[in-house]
Amino acid sequence: MSNQPDLEEKILEEIAEIERRLAELSSERDALQRLLIRIHNERVGGRTDARINSGDRLLVESRILQALRDAGGTPVSTRQLLKEARVANPALKDGTFRSYLHRLRMRALISPAERRYAHWVIKDAPNIGTSDAN
Repeated sequence: MSNQPDLEEKILEEIAEIERRLAELSSERDALQRLLIRIHNERVGGRTDARINSGDRLLVESRILQALRDAGGTPVSTRQLLKEARVANPALKDGTFRSYLHRLRMRALISPAERRYAHWVIKDAPNIGTSDAN
């Protein structure tokens, strides 16, 4: 049993190293999101009043649109789109996801599938955010 304190110390060191790496990755992600927002704002007219969640929203919307493009015109269920969106943001809440779908629909990037309840299709739109930067 004399090995337990050594093992405990080693495990604590490994946990501390993982926490350090997570902090570095989080910092990198935040920097990339700020860059994404800046580039997006320049592309849509130089707006600089992006909200805090703009980076997450852009990532999620991009993931939704890519899933619909990958489907090749076949309707994709809301549930499947939520699953894809949570790849970009695992903490995405259902209500926030629905608001993202609504935004995409209002910008005429997606539409409900005909004859398929709770399914979506992409319209002919190459890029996200061309008319709404919020």
